[in-house]
Amino acid sequence: MTSVQPLEDDRDLLCKEILALTCTLQADTITENFDTPKNLLIKTTKYLTVHPFSSEVYNAGLYASSRLHLPESASHSLANIQYLQAQLLRFSPEGPDASGYIAKLEEAVKTGVLANPHATTKRKVQLKREKELREMKIAAGMIDVEQEERVERVAMEVKEERSAHHKRRKVRKLQSKISSLTSLEADVSNLISAYATPQLCGDCTNDPSRVDWSKVPSILQPSAEEEGGGGIKDPERAERKKSQVESLRVVLDSVVLGRSLNVVDFGSGSGNSSLVLASLFPSCNFTLVDSKPSCISILKTRIATSGLTNVTPFLGDVMDYKNPFDVGIAIHLCGEATDLAMKSCIANRASFVLVPCCVGKIHKVVQSQIDANVETPDYPRSSWLKSKLPMTDYLSLTRVADFSDGGGEGSHSEVAEKSKVLIDMDRARRGEEEGYKMQVGKLEPRTCSVKNDIIVGQAPLAPETK
Repeated sequence: MTSVQPLEDDRDLLCKEILALTCTLQADTITENFDTPKNLLIKTTKYLTVHPFSSEVYNAGLYASSRLHLPESASHSLANIQYLQAQLLRFSPEGPDASGYIAKLEEAVKTGVLANPHATTKRKVQLKREKELREMKIAAGMIDVEQEERVERVAMEVKEERSAHHKRRKVRKLQSKISSLTSLEADVSNLISAYATPQLCGDCTNDPSRVDWSKVPSILQPSAEEEGGGGIKDPERAERKKSQVESLRVVLDSVVLGRSLNVVDFGSGSGNSSLVLASLFPSCNFTLVDSKPSCISILKTRIATSGLTNVTPFLGDVMDYKNPFDVGIAIHLCGEATDLAMKSCIANRASFVLVPCCVGKIHKVVQSQIDANVETPDYPRSSWLKSKLPMTDYLSLTRVADFSDGGGEGSHSEVAEKSKVLIDMDRARRGEEEGYKMQVGKLEPRTCSVKNDIIVGQAPLAPETK
């Protein structure tokens, strides 16, 4: 392109900008400037969307397109340019170039896939372009919608058959698990009778030891709204967390017994449980352990704002904490991490308060240890269950037990619940074998969490301080 004719309406600001950019680009024939041709292509496409089929503007857009040079490695920017080039082909003075438009749009879509658009905005743009390409292909007769529907129906039938096959296989597996559980029913029943403590967490409506939230600093409350407070945004979830904390307060009161003890919360998160407990037990020193730097940062902010002097954050995993302590807490610490916390407590002869969750993750971690031959997993936890149940059967039951939070139905739900009880009794029995006074119960009210089982171990002859 060697010259540009004056545009029809030089008074139009957009036209003037297009003319100025075109002249600038023509004058600069040496520099490979990306911004000028890109801006020119954007403005010509914008103009043609409102005033289609202007040959001067269309030619200016073609010229800008010819001067654009972008490496394929810049896939996201390249996809945007290809999309603009596709749009330009819709406004050819000779009429829309449908085939050229579809081909160029397909290039833009393929490049967008290579760009791996994880960001929400980029993903929305990509989906919009994919939808536009599909609609154009359908209109051009390049996609047989009826054939697609037939293929989808066949795929759905195959999926349903596979699902039915998996259900049949689950039923067969359940039969073997039911057999294992049935043989242990008498033992488990005896353990439940020995450890079960009704209202271990107090009366959720009338217990005088429940928390007076009006006296808890707002920055420490689960619903904290202060900047950097780390509070729970969902009001209903925040209320459930308050109920959990109230249950923990009742249990911790029975463990501390007015003494000045060192308490460690393993997997404390941003402190929605233990910071409140620290304010309620000012004579105890609390260490809040978490592996996420972001949680530790929030903890420091909440501690400084509230003025608490008996709380120390610790960055690390459960087994990274080596200092002696008197009481260990592990609230919804996933899978085997609950057992690691219990192991650390036993090593310190410390009392413990456990609210286990996600027991199905035990299977995954232990299996990886077996495959890597790094160590011999300590499962089942107690000598009692080790003598009754092979580890492979135990791990299989941990996977089933994860359904006890409401998943599954019929016989599967029943097996899940019994498996979860067995796993908790195994943990409690391990504590008893180590000389602990064991109690098991439920958080109150039970609706405060679907994962509401609590295991409490009172250390033998626990000293006042360590």
